[in-house]
Amino acid sequence: MRLDRRSATKTGILALCAAVARNSLAWSQPAPTGLAALGAPRGMKVGIQCSTGRFTQPVIGPFLQANFNMVTPPLKWVHLRPAADRYEFIAADQEFAYAAAHGLAVHGHNLCWNDSNPEWLKAVLNRKNAQEYLTGYIQTVVGRYRGKVDSWDVVNEPIWLWSKRPDLLRTGTWFDLIGPEYIDLAFHTTQTADPSCLRTLNLNDCEQQSSHGEAVRAGSLNLVKALLKRGVPLQAVAMEAHVDGPWRPRDTGFLNFVRALKDTGVQVYLSEFDVNDTAIPGTEAQVKAAVAETYRSFLTDILSVVPLQRLIFWSMSDGFDWYGLLAPTHPRWQRPDGQPHRLGLTDEDFAPNPAYHSLCEVLANYSRTRGVG
Repeated sequence: MRLDRRSATKTGILALCAAVARNSLAWSQPAPTGLAALGAPRGMKVGIQCSTGRFTQPVIGPFLQANFNMVTPPLKWVHLRPAADRYEFIAADQEFAYAAAHGLAVHGHNLCWNDSNPEWLKAVLNRKNAQEYLTGYIQTVVGRYRGKVDSWDVVNEPIWLWSKRPDLLRTGTWFDLIGPEYIDLAFHTTQTADPSCLRTLNLNDCEQQSSHGEAVRAGSLNLVKALLKRGVPLQAVAMEAHVDGPWRPRDTGFLNFVRALKDTGVQVYLSEFDVNDTAIPGTEAQVKAAVAETYRSFLTDILSVVPLQRLIFWSMSDGFDWYGLLAPTHPRWQRPDGQPHRLGLTDEDFAPNPAYHSLCEVLANYSRTRGVG
């Protein structure tokens, strides 16, 4: 996930306060069968990117409690090690305490990324100490939460088309000082610190429909195969899946890529699933309907080729519009009509969107069948 996208979550508190002030439609009663319950018969955990504190809030809390049994809370370097001389675990400990008390699995995001690191890190790292800083951090964080994390994004976004390298490996903080083996180091260290957690490689841009996506998929598949060949303890590959709607994968190169990942023997799942509606014209109702159909068709096609044991959503509400925050400087996310994006499972007032209902339908159908997925 890109740095700008992470900063977008800062608007969440403001959006929530506005919804309470409007005293508008909200999810007031838990659904008899929410997303998590619908996925459970097939062994699927259904997650959401947010702090566990939102599960206790009066407007959105009941919706979250009714639909998710997994959470991706803030657990990056910038949260856990804000300075070279100290770690900060107070907020993270609270996240884990709530998760444990309420039966929520935790997806840890992330242990190692060449981007979005604290500013102090660049000032102290060099070729002699980079390995020590990386392994020390993983040993400390993973060790502290040993047995409490269902899955860790051990390495985040390792492929970057603009790196101009033949292998497409993303350059940056760890790559530049350690080399490609930083990936191996991170996975081996995580395995030692907590053998019980699922060790995941989190991939970006594999869902893109252009030649860009084809190149990223090829580089990603080559990387996964190379890591497994070297004996790196990689267990799962997660795809972020920020899907540009309207799109249905059907039997395209993307699904062939998913099949190829499955054939390597790793688990495959979606870690940051949402829909970008920038290219979808129409009224608000028409846009929401098209977004819902994109959610529906994308997930249906994925489930036709691979079982997903984890399905994690990135945008719970239209009120948390990270696409809109990026739009002023990124044309890809600029809607021609200037309207807000309709990317979430709920609207600005946290009432379920058509997207939510379409996903319920997909998971209900999935749980009733016993196909490939």
